[in-house]
Amino acid sequence: MSGNELPKVFDQSQADIDAAIAAINASEIERGTKDFAISCIKLAVWLPKALLEHKIKLSNRGDRI
Repeated sequence: MSGNELPKVFDQSQADIDAAIAAINASEIERGTKDFAISCIKLAVWLPKALLEHKIKLSNRGDRI
């Protein structure tokens, strides 16, 4: 991926995400690569939620000032 290329966005259910993680764990790739891939998936799921929560907290704080 080049510096200007944005990642593709996929709308996946929690079951799809769990199945992808299980497939990675069941694969024969080395443990470090598995851990990296699973961490990337978990970050991709967590980050949008965290950003949204942070934005909400900032907007609430702005109302109090």
